[in-house]
Amino acid sequence: MNRLKAALLSIRLLAVFCLIVFALGIGFGLVSYGLVKDQMVPIIKEAFGGVIVEGSDFKTIMNIFVRNVWASATLMVLGVLIVPTLLILFVNGFIVGIVGDYSLDKGISLVKLLMGILPHGIFEVPAILLSAAVGLKVGLNAIFPKGKSRVMAVAEGVRDATSVYLLVILPLILVAAFIEVLISKRLVS
Repeated sequence: MNRLKAALLSIRLLAVFCLIVFALGIGFGLVSYGLVKDQMVPIIKEAFGGVIVEGSDFKTIMNIFVRNVWASATLMVLGVLIVPTLLILFVNGFIVGIVGDYSLDKGISLVKLLMGILPHGIFEVPAILLSAAVGLKVGLNAIFPKGKSRVMAVAEGVRDATSVYLLVILPLILVAAFIEVLISKRLVS
């Protein structure tokens, strides 16, 4: 557990940086909605189509879980390259901003919108940010090995990323999927 705690502490600034990139994306999405809604709304509907399985909360939970496992693993693996992960974070934030503005445009109150996002978002967003942060850490270890051999620094980063992913990120994603389907969905119905 000490190694996990140390790994989490070592990425805290990267996680904050990832949060800033994500938040900037949300801001740009909110301000850009009027300009891009005709192009983005169909894309977003297509992206979320097929995730919800009518009459089966369990299948919907599994679809959401698998989608978020894929997204978080992609962020972590691409973190080694740094720029793609930052771009993905920004674009995901942008989409959240677009969806938020779209919902408000369709007459959903801000309170109802937040009730639909916050219960599962407090688990899902940190999981995504941590995925990006551990991936970025591996990439930065490759660039700046800090007195270790590059191979040793990367191996250490991969070991830490794996333990954070398995022991923190996956459980957060699983909890978020259950909450999204069993609680968030009902709060906005």
